[in-house]
Amino acid sequence: MLDDGEQKYAPKDVSSYYLSTSAGIAASRDAQKPFCLLINISDPHKPFWGEGAESDRPSRVFSAAEVPVPGFLPDTPEIRDELALYYSTVRRADDCFAGVMRALDESGQSDNTVVIFLSDHGMPLPFAKTQLYHHSTHTPWLVRWPGVTTAGAVDTQHMISSIDLLPTLLDIVAAEHPAGLQGQSFLPLLRGQTQPGRELVYKEYNQNSGGACHPIRSVQSKQYLYLWNPWSDGTRVFRSATQATVTYRQMQRLARTNSAVAERLKLLDQRLPEEFYDVSNDPDALHNLIDSPRHQQLIQEFRDQLQQWMQDTQDEALQAWQRRDDPQFVSDWVDAQQQESDERRQRPARNAVGRRQQPEPPEQELIALTLPKSAAVGQTLTVQIPHQLPQALGTQQLHVTLKDGQSRRIARKVVAIVGAGTATVEFTVPDDLQTQNVFIAAFVGPEFAANLQHINQSLPVSGR
Repeated sequence: MLDDGEQKYAPKDVSSYYLSTSAGIAASRDAQKPFCLLINISDPHKPFWGEGAESDRPSRVFSAAEVPVPGFLPDTPEIRDELALYYSTVRRADDCFAGVMRALDESGQSDNTVVIFLSDHGMPLPFAKTQLYHHSTHTPWLVRWPGVTTAGAVDTQHMISSIDLLPTLLDIVAAEHPAGLQGQSFLPLLRGQTQPGRELVYKEYNQNSGGACHPIRSVQSKQYLYLWNPWSDGTRVFRSATQATVTYRQMQRLARTNSAVAERLKLLDQRLPEEFYDVSNDPDALHNLIDSPRHQQLIQEFRDQLQQWMQDTQDEALQAWQRRDDPQFVSDWVDAQQQESDERRQRPARNAVGRRQQPEPPEQELIALTLPKSAAVGQTLTVQIPHQLPQALGTQQLHVTLKDGQSRRIARKVVAIVGAGTATVEFTVPDDLQTQNVFIAAFVGPEFAANLQHINQSLPVSGR
């Protein structure tokens, strides 16, 4: 936990991870037990460094001119600017990890500890996060095991999946595997050996943190990637946080006059029921081979592999897969998934012992919104949030979000507030905004599920 029992630490400060790791190791020493620390570094989640709510400065800040632009995105100054902020924020995540390692070294347990570093998904930009493309899931995975692994060694021959993490950890400490455990240990690879039997990786996506359901299933080998998008019907539009990025809005602007970008944007928003890519030659997934005559037999083999996996894991999407030639059935199934998601989000959350609970309502109003009469397209929108926090609450995070008229996020800012005062947040209203109004939403707390108060107001849009 990023706290010392009384004070919460900033989630993007290097010292937070150093202090918490030190405390965790000390607690295990006091209990005379070995430790297993699971450490989730907040960066590079948005907001990026340089987008407000600043915490520690990264040990290196990258410029727009030097950053690599992935092949699945257009190369424009605006996109480079956002990528520079992203890479700088990744650097701060590296700094936080360095804080963890410093605490481990100081504990004297460094030579007796296995350290595993991995990332859960690709960059939070279009065609990466909340997708199952190659760059969505081909992420860093490092293992440091003194006396076993070799510094600087890279395995480019074998495939592993995050589902293999738990069985590998169990094997490292010589613990038994519980019955029905999925995944397979890659302990032999850590010892420099080979491991047959992992020629494919299966990937699943169901919904985003906002509850928008767009189920996807995928199979990937070293060379090929197959995707099944049951939600794609030519009318649904994919909803994810990547639409709130500068990069996405820049693609929207370019699409007005650039047919190639317009085609890419349409694929991102609406997709196709099936996609197939040669990722060894096309890792950016730019050329869909699903209709290629010479790949049809191979595509069918991937379909068969996916079906077997869905049967083995009792995937809830199996019924839609088996009737995928019936568009109405598949559409109804996706609608049912969305309805279930909506109903889940309306239920009170469960706490650690299973009782349902909701955040306690504040005894007094903690925040309010002071807004202009309207929001002008292409102009700066200034939002003022008067706040009155009791001393017992200390410093809290204030999350302020600009949404379009359909409640889709355009941008979010997070600032720290304490006591009484007024926080000021500025947004740029997109000049291509299509809705007649926008919403300003704000809440106090570490996350929405544990908020102390939330408010939401609308504004008319002028200048359209």
